[in-house]
Amino acid sequence: MMPKRDDIFSSALKLLVERGEQATSMKLIAQEAGCGIGTMYNYFPSKEDLLNRLYLRIKTEGIEQILNGLDSKMPVKQQFTQAWLNAIRYALSDPYKHKFIEAYGHSPIIDADVSIKIMSMLQPIVAMFEKGIAEGIIKDMDILQLVVFTQGGINASLMQQPEIDKKGIDIIIQMAWDAVKQ
Repeated sequence: MMPKRDDIFSSALKLLVERGEQATSMKLIAQEAGCGIGTMYNYFPSKEDLLNRLYLRIKTEGIEQILNGLDSKMPVKQQFTQAWLNAIRYALSDPYKHKFIEAYGHSPIIDADVSIKIMSMLQPIVAMFEKGIAEGIIKDMDILQLVVFTQGGINASLMQQPEIDKKGIDIIIQMAWDAVKQ
C-alpha cells in the first residue's frame, strides 16, 4: 500500500466515525490526510469508492483476524469460541474500525460486489455452522441469520462495554453459544 493512500484511509476512518458520512467531504479528508484534493481523486474517483474500499480493507483485516488459528478439524464449539474471541479481540484493538464497521455494515453505500467478496471470505465460518448443524450441535436454521444474530449480540455488548474484561468476554461468548446451540 502506498503511504499517501494509507494516510487517506486513516483520515477517512477517523472523520467518518467522528462526523458521519454526510458531514465528511472529500476536501475535509484530503485536508486531514495532508494532501491535495487532486491526489484524493487520483486514488479514489468518488467518496463512495473511498468508503467501499475502506470498508473492504477493514472487513478483510477483521476476517483475517477472526480466522486466525481456526482449524476446521477442531470441534465446532472450539471453533465457535475461537472465532468469536478473535472477533472480540479485533474489535477491542481498534474501536474506530469497530465503530466504522458497525456504522457502515448495512449501509446502501456498500456495493454488492464488496458484500459478495466479504461473504466469500467468511466461508470458513459458514462451514463451521454447517458442520455444527450436520452434527446436531447447532440449531438447524438459516446460517446467515445465525451469524448475523450472534455477531449482532456480541457487537452490541462491546459497544456498551468497551472496557470489558476477560470474564465479561467469556460470558458474552457463552451467551452467543447458548443462543445457537441445539
